[in-house]
Amino acid sequence: MNKKILVYIPTALNSPETEILLSVAQDNINKKNHVELLLCNGGKKFFCSKNIYSLKSICVACKKQTAEAIKVLKGKYIRSYIPTNYKIRKNSKKIFNIKKIVNYKYKGCDNGLSAYSSYVDVTRDRDLDGYFSNYCIKNLINTSNDLTDYFLQVLKRKKYTEIFMFNGRMNNYRPLLRVANKLGRKINNLEFNGNRNQVFNFENSLPIDQKYIAKRINDFWKNQKNKKLYLINLFVNKWIRHQALFHRKKFKISQNSNELPKYWDNKKRNIVYYASSPDETLTGGKTYFFKVFKDQVESIEFIYNSIKKIDKFSDISFWVRMHPRMKGHFWPHLKRIYELKKKYPGLNLIYPESSCSSYEMLKKSSLVISPISSLSIEALHFKKPSINFQKHPFVLLGGSYLPKNKKELLKLIFNKNLKPRSILAQKKFHLFYLDGGKKFHRVTGDFNDLGYKYNNKKIELNFFYKVIYYYGKIIEKKILNNLSYYLYKFIDKK
Repeated sequence: MNKKILVYIPTALNSPETEILLSVAQDNINKKNHVELLLCNGGKKFFCSKNIYSLKSICVACKKQTAEAIKVLKGKYIRSYIPTNYKIRKNSKKIFNIKKIVNYKYKGCDNGLSAYSSYVDVTRDRDLDGYFSNYCIKNLINTSNDLTDYFLQVLKRKKYTEIFMFNGRMNNYRPLLRVANKLGRKINNLEFNGNRNQVFNFENSLPIDQKYIAKRINDFWKNQKNKKLYLINLFVNKWIRHQALFHRKKFKISQNSNELPKYWDNKKRNIVYYASSPDETLTGGKTYFFKVFKDQVESIEFIYNSIKKIDKFSDISFWVRMHPRMKGHFWPHLKRIYELKKKYPGLNLIYPESSCSSYEMLKKSSLVISPISSLSIEALHFKKPSINFQKHPFVLLGGSYLPKNKKELLKLIFNKNLKPRSILAQKKFHLFYLDGGKKFHRVTGDFNDLGYKYNNKKIELNFFYKVIYYYGKIIEKKILNNLSYYLYKFIDKK
């Protein structure tokens, strides 16, 4: 009996998401399944992860890209569209803050967090300080709520055998995942790990669901008879070589592979704190909240002052390495990290644009500390102990230390013989993401190369629509985002 398949493609502007979903659709078309593509028709009041201000130019370009993308499919399928007649809801007059966002749910769906994910991904405004933050958030939530109502209606009426979607974090994606779970429908939430070119099916979970991911990693390790551990060395060595290229392309920053900070002293215990961009993890909700400290600024201050008081920096050097992603963003939560240098002139603060190599610092360090960072995982590959302040699948695997209080943290910091908590956990984690997914033969390309192709064809806008799209993105990022930042002081927060 032929299956009834729904493939949800709300935008074709994301790569390789688009190529992966097209490949899934084509596989099911080839199997003679009944394939329905659920697409987005946009609209004046549609606020989504690609268009948080609902700009017409971005919407027009997005619809064009989607229309061009599905032309590569061969065979029979039908297409349908999410609705465009959006309602004005009661939440339109609410003032949202982080607490309200985390707790906001609509018909059991965490639409507050999904809206927050979309907003923060574009603006980096973690604390919703921006002048337009409430306008965007309430409209992103409004879109999510309408989609929730739509999916509840459609999934009750149409009995799909399987549903395919991608990632699920954003406001125009997560309602489908939550509604499918609510109604007990089989859903395949796909995710792509770019550094390893692996596609994962996280089923009815988000890629940031800690317990689920930790269980998947443990199950993979247990069931994998032929453990290709050599892949871990190949990956780490390749990533160290290619990170400079990645940073140049992504953040316009160059790190020199062997460069250490000017006053680095190998005779001392070098403790390196990798400051992460804190807006990223909060989209995971309460499970990603800080432990022991309020935030990373408070943790940096405590560690610096403790070392200064107990060791007087005679045997220990404390370094704070800011992530390149933090360059050029000066929202209060990021500005406070820069201001630590004024408050503590003796603090070794390495700015995002520094050419010092994060990996060289890691390899020569004695201890790695981070709220949550891939470097705190890779530290164990180089047999360095690591400490985290936020939960993460790696922490649940027993890979890094998660202190329960300040006293326990100090014991870890001043233990000269501190060993990595579990190198096995690091091997499990890395091997899962290197070999635990699958590759789609129609999807080619490389994360560090020039992008991805579908059947050796690049899916992209023509010149005219590229101009329209980038016109919209310039308005979004250079005008509205900047206005939102410079005017935020005039907001009357309640």
